Amino acid sequence: MDILKELLGLSARENKTQQVKLLDLSKRAKKDMIFTVRELSYNEIKNILDMAENNPTTDIKMHVVLKGVVEPSLKDKELLQHYNAPTPAELLPKILNAGEIDDLYNIIQQLSGFKKITAQLIQQEAAEEVKKN
Repeated sequence: MDILKELLGLSARENKTQQVKLLDLSKRAKKDMIFTVRELSYNEIKNILDMAENNPTTDIKMHVVLKGVVEPSLKDKELLQHYNAPTPAELLPKILNAGEIDDLYNIIQQLSGFKKITAQLIQQEAAEEVKKN
């Protein structure tokens, strides 16, 4: 099997999105409150980790959530003003509880390929068999 040939036959992968119903927020609003989140790229994750390395007080989870939430826009001026929050990082804890923020973080991480098995080691004999095919 020529893996290079196989790769050349594939299209570039598309970024994944997921809708997430936030249970506590939905209960408070008395209606379904659904956020749309997206996977983050390697470079986006790397930038967040680099920021945390340079500033130990950086909240990695908060930055992942802020980067990964597509809808609603957490940068919306009207939303920020309504909650008297100067930044999206100050807004998020005013609308979501800690568990909801953590759940969004975990879902974004999973969409981004973390917290799941994404590769598998192949025993030497099996690897040789794959090369033969």
